[in-house]
Amino acid sequence: MAVCPSDVLMVEQHWQQLRRHSLKLINSVSVDKMGDTVESFRHLGFPWAEPQLLNSFAGLIVSASGGHGFYAECYSKLICALNSLCEEPLSASGSGDCTHFFSAVKDALSAQFRQIVRAMSEDDQTVPETWRPALKLGESMRLQALGDKADKLKQLSAGKLRDRLVNSCKLAASLVHLGVYSADDVSQILQCLGVLNEVCLQPVDAESQTSSSALEKQAMPRVAMLSGRFPSSQPLRGETMSVWRDRLACELKFPCERLGLLDGEAEVSLDACLDGFSDTLQVLLRRVNIKEEYRVEAATTLVSKAAPDLVVNQSGQDLLRQVLAHWEQLEPDLSKRAKFMIMDAKTVIDFLKVP
Repeated sequence: MAVCPSDVLMVEQHWQQLRRHSLKLINSVSVDKMGDTVESFRHLGFPWAEPQLLNSFAGLIVSASGGHGFYAECYSKLICALNSLCEEPLSASGSGDCTHFFSAVKDALSAQFRQIVRAMSEDDQTVPETWRPALKLGESMRLQALGDKADKLKQLSAGKLRDRLVNSCKLAASLVHLGVYSADDVSQILQCLGVLNEVCLQPVDAESQTSSSALEKQAMPRVAMLSGRFPSSQPLRGETMSVWRDRLACELKFPCERLGLLDGEAEVSLDACLDGFSDTLQVLLRRVNIKEEYRVEAATTLVSKAAPDLVVNQSGQDLLRQVLAHWEQLEPDLSKRAKFMIMDAKTVIDFLKVP
């Protein structure tokens, strides 16, 4: 359904009015005054019916957490307390959506991780293009916020970026403790950091093989992993690289921004239509080129704080074992500080007796 530009403008103006009050409440929140803060948000009309407002508000909380890691637990409790307002059947106009609010928080935190990692990366590329496929009509506030945040991050020192990355991990771990984040969500963050680099390719069933044969008849290209295996997500007629990449990311459960395609030695651009290729294309898994000590600090912070909640189920235990195996392989080449951080994380995990 088309979005009227005047409606978008009204929502943006509404957000500008809400932003100042919301930021003041976020910055003054404490565990002791949580009830009062939530009640103040209720007086502001939270939960707001417009999804764009919830998206922008979620980004505001997540951004605040990046600057103040000491309050990560408090921010996570605020998120859950505000979610309880969304669950009230008669809240606001009765249009609150708790599922959308939690999703907005997760999307905002995922975006923050990508922004920080890209700002820290030695091979930084144009920032907005990896987000463009996720943006839809009516999300101009979100686009502007992403651009503003990217510009600010570029001005920060490496140490400040490291602090924001670690603080974001503290918030994620607190959300794990409160049941908002799962082991799969933690795995996605570790993949974004470049800690986990393996993808799980499911066997291609008979239906997928039939589809692949049909693609060959249409002279469509096929994509293959480095192992030579073919994912189920093959290009469709008229599909662009960015759209196909999103489908592949869902299949592999791997961050889309770390996936690319190679046509020989040349990388396929995101806006390229895959109809224009005929040969087999190679799937590229991008490296995350940040300082290894920073990566270790962020990952150990996340894993250590989330471990007590991850260890209670099989998927969490499997994830912890994967991370430990990665560190064991990496450890000989690390700095002393990074080794001590890994040692502390291992102590926490060993104490929990991961089988």
